[in-house]
Amino acid sequence: MVSILLISIGITFIILGIMIFIDKLKLLRTGVRTEGEVVDFEKKIEASISEEKEILYITVYKPIIRFKAENGAIRTITYDAVNSNKIYKIGDKVTLIYKAEELENVEINDIQNIFGVLCKLIAMGIIFIIFALVLSLV
Repeated sequence: MVSILLISIGITFIILGIMIFIDKLKLLRTGVRTEGEVVDFEKKIEASISEEKEILYITVYKPIIRFKAENGAIRTITYDAVNSNKIYKIGDKVTLIYKAEELENVEINDIQNIFGVLCKLIAMGIIFIIFALVLSLV
């Protein structure tokens, strides 16, 4: 019974990963591309729980990016999908992609952004399925 539940969770992760990947591919094919510039960083403190069950506070820097939209408007966004490793610098140029009708959902057009979620979700799904198979053999 537990094995069936774990396999179901694993398959759900894999399907979710594939659905997100297909959505990203559609965005790549039909999205509006533009160049943006990192103009500043928003500093945030986020809480995380360590392996020792302690609360850790991590400083996270979210890049603030300015770009010109397809309609000519100058937009500024805070890009949320970046970790605390501050991989961008002020003045860096980044390629952005968005759906013309959804100017609020702007993404940085890079391989990690496109394939990262897919790989993580499929890996999680495989781990659940392997764990279920090991449990069923015991």
